[in-house]
Amino acid sequence: LNLVYIYGESLERTYFDNEAFPDLTPELGALKNEGLDFSHTQQLPGTDYTIAGMVASQCGIPLFAPFEGNASASVSSFFPQNICLGDILK
Repeated sequence: LNLVYIYGESLERTYFDNEAFPDLTPELGALKNEGLDFSHTQQLPGTDYTIAGMVASQCGIPLFAPFEGNASASVSSFFPQNICLGDILK
């Protein structure tokens, strides 16, 4: 069993509308049709930018980070008290 996450930076649902954007995403569209598609959802605070969405999808928590902007490189361990999907699937 394989688990594949595809994160599409700035890729929105309307790009899969073949009438509006003919043949823009045929390969991703085929994958979308084969897998689970979570539609009719809303973003919560702390999940609305790239890294926050990744943390939320794999750890089940919003990201209210103790750093500004791109300063995460200065953090030696990233939320060590939280158990995320990668910890379970090691």
